[in-house]
Amino acid sequence: MAANRILTDEGWEGRVRDKLGVTEKELPNAALNQPDVITVAEAKICRALPNYAELAGDDRTFLEAATVCMVALQVIDSMPTRLPARMQGPGMEVEVDIDWQERRRQLETERNDYLEMIQNVTPPPGFRCIGPKG
Repeated sequence: MAANRILTDEGWEGRVRDKLGVTEKELPNAALNQPDVITVAEAKICRALPNYAELAGDDRTFLEAATVCMVALQVIDSMPTRLPARMQGPGMEVEVDIDWQERRRQLETERNDYLEMIQNVTPPPGFRCIGPKG
């Protein structure tokens, strides 16, 4: 397996789970470390920002945050099958009602906002950036 290019700090998987509001049991590290997840997510960000390796300071922070969102987007379609629709226990029953398509839209907007915060970003097709760059 290739080494991560952007999310190189230990524990990055927890950042992705936090974005999705799930536990390690529901979304294990092994699932996030699959090449179809982390490697593809990082490749998409690297293609959008060919100078990603040169970024430092706040730009590096925004790069990592955008990548966390991209990794979450890589697994979001599997979340309805990972989480039960109903949980039961002694004397309780809870319906789990998460709109994953809405969460997808939120993550895409968040990712795009981070990318726009990095100077001279030209998003690739499918990335929607709106408004002035500051």
